[in-house]
Parts: sequence; C-alpha cells; structure tokens
Amino acid sequence: EGEEEEFLLDCAQKPLLVRFDEGNFLLKEWTFEKSREELLFQLKHDDAIGRMWAASELEDGSDIPEVRAALKAAAEEDPFWSVRASAMEALLGTKDPSLVPFFRNRNLDENSRVRTSALRILGTYRDPALGMFFRERFKKENSYLAQAEALSALGLCRDRGQIPFLKKAAEMESPRNIIRRSAGTAIKALEEK
Repeated sequence: EGEEEEFLLDCAQKPLLVRFDEGNFLLKEWTFEKSREELLFQLKHDDAIGRMWAASELEDGSDIPEVRAALKAAAEEDPFWSVRASAMEALLGTKDPSLVPFFRNRNLDENSRVRTSALRILGTYRDPALGMFFRERFKKENSYLAQAEALSALGLCRDRGQIPFLKKAAEMESPRNIIRRSAGTAIKALEEK
C-alpha cells in the first residue's frame, strides 16, 4: 500500500518461474534480475508478456549457443507474433552475419509484423548482396508495412543501382503514402552516400 514496499516469501525450493504483477495491471518501476536459466525457462513457459520480456533480457547473452538456440526457437515457433518479433530483436544484438539466412527465412512468417521486423533487421546489416532479396520481398509481400520496410532496407544497402527501382516503387499507391515516403527516404539515403 506504500510507495515502496518489500516482501519476503518463504519457499521450500528454488522456484522455476517468478512473476510479479501477472497480467501487468500495475503501473510500476521495478528491477528484477534473473539468472540466464530462469530467463530461458520463462521464454518457454510464461504468458506472452513474460515471454517477450524474457527474450529482451536474453539479448546480452545472445552470443551464447544455448541462449541463441532458445531465441531462434522462440522466433520460429512461439504462438504469439510479438514474442517471435522480440526474439528476433534479441538476436540482432550480435550482428552475426551467420544469422542472415535465419532472418531471411523469417520473411515466410504468417504474420506481416514479424516479416516487417525481419526486413528491418536485415536492413541493419547494410549488405548490398541483399538488394535483390529486398526487391523480391517488395514484389511478393501483401503488407504495405512490410513493403515499405523492404524499400527502407534497400536504402541502407549502399547500392545506388537500386535508385531506378525505388523511383518506380514510389509511384505505387498505398495508405498514408507509406510506400512513396519509404522509397523517397531510401533514395535520399542512397544519393547522400
């Protein structure tokens, strides 16, 4: 009931999972340090908010094989799209080029927001060799947001040869002109290089 409170709870053995404010109903600031093992367990067994939080907390250890495997599994198999996207974000921390094929495969996810995240992550690699992949995804994608992200990623690829494609894409109609704006920003980024 006070502004700050401390609780001590007896427990016969170390718990597998501890959650504070299940359902996230309280407005709060809190610190909750957990071991890697606890976070890995939470990534598989908690509710969606808890799994997302666990994924973000595991980012610092994403170069550890056990953590990387768990994050990749969550990014591929979790039933909730936001957890899949959070797991991919945690993997981005390593900037490991060997993850590029994994992120490319995440563009086959059923949820467009996961595909959009995968495209954004791939764009951060700034790899001109991904240019044709981004163009292909733009053409095959049925989500305007994912298409816009593919164009933004093209702008990061440092390949001025993509400008004609981007100019053509800018002619496409889309809600709130998201395609035109993304293409324009990508063109500007390439022209400034």
